Amino acid sequence: MLVLSLMTLYFLLLLAISQELSKSDWMNPASICNASFFICSLAELYNCLVFGTEVSLHGGLLICFFVTVFDVASLFFLLYFRQMKVQRSKLNTSVESTTLVRIQVPTSLVLLAVVLGVVTAVLFLKDVRSAVSGPAAGDWNSLMNSYRTASAYSGDDPSVGLSSLSNICFKLLTIFSFVYLIIGFNNIICDGFSIKDALMLLPAAFYAICQLLNGVRLGAIVFVCSCVCCIWILLSINSGWTIRITLGKFIKIVFALVFACFLFWVASWFVGREVTLGPLDYICSYIGYSFVLFDKFLQNPGVASKYFGSETFVALYSSFGRNFGFTNLVSSGNHEFRSWGSIDLGNVYTVFRLWYHDFGFGGTALFSLLTGLFYSNLYEHARMLHGGSPLSFSMISYTYLSSGIFSMPLVGKLTSSLFTPTTWFLAISSLFLSEWIKRYQKRQPSMN
Repeated sequence: MLVLSLMTLYFLLLLAISQELSKSDWMNPASICNASFFICSLAELYNCLVFGTEVSLHGGLLICFFVTVFDVASLFFLLYFRQMKVQRSKLNTSVESTTLVRIQVPTSLVLLAVVLGVVTAVLFLKDVRSAVSGPAAGDWNSLMNSYRTASAYSGDDPSVGLSSLSNICFKLLTIFSFVYLIIGFNNIICDGFSIKDALMLLPAAFYAICQLLNGVRLGAIVFVCSCVCCIWILLSINSGWTIRITLGKFIKIVFALVFACFLFWVASWFVGREVTLGPLDYICSYIGYSFVLFDKFLQNPGVASKYFGSETFVALYSSFGRNFGFTNLVSSGNHEFRSWGSIDLGNVYTVFRLWYHDFGFGGTALFSLLTGLFYSNLYEHARMLHGGSPLSFSMISYTYLSSGIFSMPLVGKLTSSLFTPTTWFLAISSLFLSEWIKRYQKRQPSMN
């Protein structure tokens, strides 16, 4: 318990430092990382008191060290970039715009995205029902439980899981979701709520629903975090980065987090999980055991890497293997389950599991450093307005990829999202869509 108590205090200290250096900027990578690890350490502290799980000094020190490396790299670039920006502003007499402007989108394109969302959700539901039959397809919870089990261990069986059409529609929906998410919230901040702006947020809602229909709770949760990230950046830009969290706002945030945790507990039944614990025990078990699991992995790493970066680049290898017939490269990316006595710990090991498994201590430190620099660079460009519009490639990318930072204490999305052809396709397609919308905007008469 002593180790976990010290880890919790250390993450709180790191959060305070990142907030001080970034001038209370909550969505910079270091602050997101520190807040996420602090919350998860609180959960594991609760688990230690209730269930007796513990983290060794060795495991705790390694986690704290890797988080510190990520922080140092991220905050170093943040301070360097902002200092250079100040120096450039002294030489340039023009004032950078800090006011959002409304972004015009054709109504037909908005309706197309909404229809795509409906069609994708229906296809997902059809795939779930067609993959499971017989007594297992009883109530919804049993249906989803059978679907998750079947799809997780189906390998390349085309009869189980999502169809090609569903995957294509979901990728298109993802593009519209993140682009329209920024536009919708931008317009609401500019001019208040309208029906058209609300319609632009519907594709994002269908995106989250599809994640749940596919049995992926974490995907839906981190997507909500990405939405919060997007809203915070837009509000901060529009206020000239003067937003501060008052006591009243803090209380509202706490209530929102409690409500979100309750929804996560309810969603467990929806995605086919067997829920035997109460909301608090269940949430703490889910987000806190990753520290214990990483510690157990260090004590017993299991099978070594089959090839270079087999876990870090699993999505890239699997995509290559499916397309070119190298079935030995195809992997689900799921880790082994472990337990603490009679307690099932699950199979989420923090982001550091991937890197440590493939590249050891030095490689994990290097990946922590490089990802800290990369995400900080991306964020600093995302928070800049381009001609009064936040619809930039950096903003879209950071909104999409920020889920990897939020989930650092749990899974390895921080790099797995980068090294996959799907992400590259989404990035290029989102860039084309956003540029087309910008050109459409220029052709419209001025709203002033």
